[in-house]
Amino acid sequence: MNKLELEISNIAFIIFVLIFPLGIIGSISNMFGYPMLSYLYMARGVGYVLGAICCIFYIPKLSSHVFHISENSMGNLLVYIVSPLLILLIFIVQLLTHLDIVGPVAAGVDKSALEFNWPILASSLCMFFLGFYLLKFTVTKAKLIIFLWCVSVLFILFNVDYSRLTLNFMGTTDPSNRAFTLVLSDSLAILSLCLFPILNSKIKVLFVLFLSLLCLFFISSRTAFLVMLITYMIFSIRDITNVKTIFIFLLSVLIVYFSWGYLQDNTSGYAARLFTIGNDDSSLAGRITMLDSGLNAITKNFFLGDFSGQLETSSDAHGARWGGYIHGVLSYFRQFGILGFIGVIVLVVNSIMVLLRVQSDNHLARLSSMLPLYIIIITLVSRGYVYPWLFLIPGFIFSLQYKLNSNK
Repeated sequence: MNKLELEISNIAFIIFVLIFPLGIIGSISNMFGYPMLSYLYMARGVGYVLGAICCIFYIPKLSSHVFHISENSMGNLLVYIVSPLLILLIFIVQLLTHLDIVGPVAAGVDKSALEFNWPILASSLCMFFLGFYLLKFTVTKAKLIIFLWCVSVLFILFNVDYSRLTLNFMGTTDPSNRAFTLVLSDSLAILSLCLFPILNSKIKVLFVLFLSLLCLFFISSRTAFLVMLITYMIFSIRDITNVKTIFIFLLSVLIVYFSWGYLQDNTSGYAARLFTIGNDDSSLAGRITMLDSGLNAITKNFFLGDFSGQLETSSDAHGARWGGYIHGVLSYFRQFGILGFIGVIVLVVNSIMVLLRVQSDNHLARLSSMLPLYIIIITLVSRGYVYPWLFLIPGFIFSLQYKLNSNK
């Protein structure tokens, strides 16, 4: 790695620290009103802006890097550079043509299209830049990442109400606010999954997984909890090769089984939603209603999309608002039209194809594949276009593929 590449990788690592470990600590500190530490709430936003600036400056370099390393392959350039940038370009065009739109984000709080969407755009650009360097600095900064993960987990555990087995929401500055838990849970899951390739023991991986799932449960994010569990189970089944791996898999199943039973019997309040999915679940019902409304909008605006269309129709009990988007991959279709959605499909399909090839490689490669697998699953079923994680995938998959080819 030359001096310039090393400097860029170090900048990417700083951005990573701002968004993930410091972002986790900052979110909790802000909600619980901790003096001094609450200022860390701005760390994630600073990281997004810095990453977006780096992305704009380094897009030509990244394009050249992909083109030459891929032996002048236009196909790889199309998948890893053109497709994500096409989605982001459509996003910019849609935003510029809807600048006059203003709508509510909550009762009594309105935001313009620019105010609501520029953080989404900045964070997406940031993730696109970060993805190309994530594998590099997780190896060179392994011990520091493990330390930051430990601090993040301990900070979450310190703020749990153990009588209710959930974060102490009643101790927050706004007990009714649960919105922060979605980004918090995804940030923790991604940070944890970054650890897996740098741990040299399957027992250590299992330990990190257990603590991560426990924290996700306490945060009360059902989707992140279940998707991370499913991601690990997919990995474990494919990793069964001998008696030792069979034992570890069965041990994992037993731990989950008994933990699930204990939590189901002893959890109350907001965290208990995990055990009531489908039983008069107002959150799930609301998302289904938003999906129905979104699908109707897609059929009417198939080619150009229905950017900010959620402001025009009340799709659930909370009324028409910016947050009334489809919670899943189809949100890209509604917001950006058929062309933007094709770009997303290209990214997802190519990633799945690479991950299937990776599954036949070594154990380390399979561990690395868990991060993009988590992002793909959670994007398909739950997270809409407002979450930037999908844009981590192009650079990460390219780096993983390049690393595997280099080791052959």
